[in-house]
Amino acid sequence: MSSVGHGSSIQQGSSLTRPAPWRERLSPTRRSPGATAASRERKLVAAVQRLSQARSLEEIQRIVLSTARRLTGAEVVRITKALEDSRLETLRHLALATEYHDDGNHQHTERVACTSRAIAAQLGLPERQRELIYKAAPLHDVGKLAIPEALLLKPGRLTRAEFEQVKRHTTTGADILAGSPSAVIRVAEEIARTHHEWWDGSGYPAGLAGEDIPVSGRIVALADVFDALTHQRPYKPAWTVEASVAEIHRLIGRQFDPQIVDAFITLDPSEFVDLPDDRRLCAGPSDSAAPNVLGDLELAQRLARAYRG
Repeated sequence: MSSVGHGSSIQQGSSLTRPAPWRERLSPTRRSPGATAASRERKLVAAVQRLSQARSLEEIQRIVLSTARRLTGAEVVRITKALEDSRLETLRHLALATEYHDDGNHQHTERVACTSRAIAAQLGLPERQRELIYKAAPLHDVGKLAIPEALLLKPGRLTRAEFEQVKRHTTTGADILAGSPSAVIRVAEEIARTHHEWWDGSGYPAGLAGEDIPVSGRIVALADVFDALTHQRPYKPAWTVEASVAEIHRLIGRQFDPQIVDAFITLDPSEFVDLPDDRRLCAGPSDSAAPNVLGDLELAQRLARAYRG
């Protein structure tokens, strides 16, 4: 008879006497694919949560370096996009705060984005560029967070000194948005800095003229003015669409790029006074192009820059 049949002939602690659950825990082949995926999903969520709570660049780098080695390339892409989306969403809430006091429907930034995307499409810009402008446009006035509310709400004409103070929202906004690896936020920085430049060079802050002004800034400049004209503000009543279009025509070649004015007029400007209920006019791909898969150190540096400030 085999000695296996006698308990006394088997040494205590032999693998044959260890319970089956212990062996199953050691064997990766015993774990179902679903359980493995769920475990990795929990780790990914935990990593994003830890990163969102990090309080220093060093802590962000330490978390990323320790986590990224255990992630697949696809998971690295997901965690990077989640962090970029988180920062962009925070900035959008800040932009909404800037318009709260002078737009009863709090939709100015959304209308400007919608109008900008339609103009960009009419100009024949590539889809990727149209989407970047659409997503970045709502941040055009984020620098107004640094402007005293008394100036933004003043019903009368600003003094020269007050206007100089308000003009600083362009550079302040660009500074808030500077240094991000996100393509959307880089375009938003460009727009914040240049959407008050004039085609003839008489705008601010840098006095750029013509095509030295980025096309994103030129497009948002027109969309912003049209929306401001057609809606009530503390310092003015709402203008009719006809009067607003006439004013834009009056400033063609001075404040506005003639090609962009032509593209806008080719559309039906009345469609941009209010947002359509189904938002089809503003619709586009829901996701931006996925970033490239990055190495551990490069990812850490990218995320650190995204969280700077």
